[in-house]
Amino acid sequence: MMVANKIKKCKVIATYFGIRRHYPYDCDDTIHVLQDSIQNEIDLDPGVDNLDIILVNHDCGVEKGNEFLQSIDGKEIFCGKIRVITRKWDEGRGISLGSFDYAFKKLQNE
Repeated sequence: MMVANKIKKCKVIATYFGIRRHYPYDCDDTIHVLQDSIQNEIDLDPGVDNLDIILVNHDCGVEKGNEFLQSIDGKEIFCGKIRVITRKWDEGRGISLGSFDYAFKKLQNE
């Protein structure tokens, strides 16, 4: 039997650094939103143990966004770490739900 606090948990956040019709409008806005979110993950107790943040980058080729994600991959947060995975652009198919599905399929055995 597994002990509850040894079970790994994660929160999946889909990222996209391209142009949007609503805020965040572009790469710079997206980085700003993610910086605020990450600071919350560092400072605030989520109420569970072993909570990793999985950022799934729907990679549209914006190098500044990709470099930002590389800079935070592996960063320690309140009770876990940040992990970045990238999925191909594929003409935007699947949007954020595609990213959640991608993360589940890629990491389900972990």
